[in-house]
Amino acid sequence: MSLRAPLFALLALPLSSVAPVGAPAAPYTPYTPATPATSPPAPVGKPGRGPITSTLDTTMPAFKPDGGAADDWQAELDAIEKKAWDDALKDFLPDGGRAMMPPFRWELKNVVENIEMPGIQESQGIPVKLHAVRVKNNLRGVLEEIVGSFEKQNLFIQPIDQQPQITAEMAVTGLDSDRFISYTAIIRCERGGYCTVVLGEANIGLAAAMKQMNKAKGMFAPVPSSARNVTTSSAEGIESISFSTTELSEADLKKWYATELSKLGFQPAKKEGRFRRGSDMIQLSTRRHEGELVGLLVRRAFDGEE
Repeated sequence: MSLRAPLFALLALPLSSVAPVGAPAAPYTPYTPATPATSPPAPVGKPGRGPITSTLDTTMPAFKPDGGAADDWQAELDAIEKKAWDDALKDFLPDGGRAMMPPFRWELKNVVENIEMPGIQESQGIPVKLHAVRVKNNLRGVLEEIVGSFEKQNLFIQPIDQQPQITAEMAVTGLDSDRFISYTAIIRCERGGYCTVVLGEANIGLAAAMKQMNKAKGMFAPVPSSARNVTTSSAEGIESISFSTTELSEADLKKWYATELSKLGFQPAKKEGRFRRGSDMIQLSTRRHEGELVGLLVRRAFDGEE
């Protein structure tokens, strides 16, 4: 809507100003364009705010050229502009930041059984909370429910066909980008129209903070220089380190650990592969897998059995 002065005001000259044919010429008077006294100043908008401009264009009050209405008109326009700005900035905080969305909540229908998995586990240094449910549904139905819940609660979702599938079961993940918590559902369906769904929450943001705090702490035991695919985990007071190697035999690995753990104060226990230091116990296990030697170290409190 334009607030320019009507062009008709410049064209509507009084007929009396036109002299009849043959009449003496009227004295010359310089022409001064008339400006209606009731036209209000054009509103000054805020640059770069398309939604605000659109809102003002569609909600601008009708101008009332009745002499004394300019102040009322401007007040009404100011109120509309304030509402438009309030609506546009409702998700932003006073310091310019954006308000966080509510925490994500799992939403599944037809739940027939809840399987509690108490405690916080840790995988690759990332705290993980697990819960499982059994639902009456098929794979497609469960997947649509979970993806719909992710979208409804504004989680970021990578296209399903691009998400890595590490296990045989179907897995789908959404990310809360405000808190850096990823939510993963692993779906395993059975005959008879039932599915077991493991619901996992991985606190990636907390893991980053913990990594900085524990940077100097390191692992509870060393690994050989040839170790590959090193993985650490922790759950309910039990820590573990797993790795693989192609350069050491089983006997060489056991001999290496007997030497290295003794440097940390651990002594061989009665049972082969166990090492004890006071109330701490480390157990070493090995196995062959696809041409590699896989080693697993588990650290836990001494249970009285050596």
